[in-house]
Amino acid sequence: MAVRKRSILALGHLVPCCSPALFSQLTTHLMTELAKAPPTSMSRTYIQCLATVSRQGGHRVGEHLEKLIPMVVKLTSVEDDELREYCFQAFEAFMRRCPKEMSPHISTVTELCLKFMTYDPNYNYHDEEEDSMDVDEDFGEESDEEYSDDDDMSWKVRRSSVKCLEALVHTRRDLLLSFYSSLCPALLARFKERDENVRADVFSAFSTLLKQTRASSSQVGLMEQRGSREEEPTVALLKKQVNM
Repeated sequence: MAVRKRSILALGHLVPCCSPALFSQLTTHLMTELAKAPPTSMSRTYIQCLATVSRQGGHRVGEHLEKLIPMVVKLTSVEDDELREYCFQAFEAFMRRCPKEMSPHISTVTELCLKFMTYDPNYNYHDEEEDSMDVDEDFGEESDEEYSDDDDMSWKVRRSSVKCLEALVHTRRDLLLSFYSSLCPALLARFKERDENVRADVFSAFSTLLKQTRASSSQVGLMEQRGSREEEPTVALLKKQVNM
């Protein structure tokens, strides 16, 4: 694993220097290997490498997204939290480096992010609202021994999906109005996130949404100077969402 990580790091440093032909050859090779349905451990490596190549190669990976995105989407259905984390990290890299080329895939990726930002199979948030439950004490003690939070990797999946949503909001201000009907309610609902690392990223994503709203509403002053006092639609939606 250490050798794989160093190899990925080395490729990342080489990508900015390689020719378009070599970059295309590298990306095609990674996609070809990934399409062979390798063992999960190798799938993780290829996805990590593709994400690194995308981050370092910029827009050049855009021409491959039409074939690459369906592969990554399919891998999110594999029951492996580490692989899912790497998939969302790859989506984030694609969003930040190739926002235009990602346009046809935004709906699919957003749906996956919204699904997995609540992915917490080992915790029931409704239990916090219940005063008591008739559970056998011996059964509870046995469960504690068999499972601990140290084994739970699902928080990494939630964190990476939230970061991907933040990248979407940051790069696609043109979709801001739709974000208030799709992303804003979901982010507000995740303020209850139990893991502090994930919760911090939820706050960060919501903060990015607010910053983008502020930037888009900067034109309101100009509108008022022209005699219009209509409230910016995104601001009105924000007030409605947070009950202002």
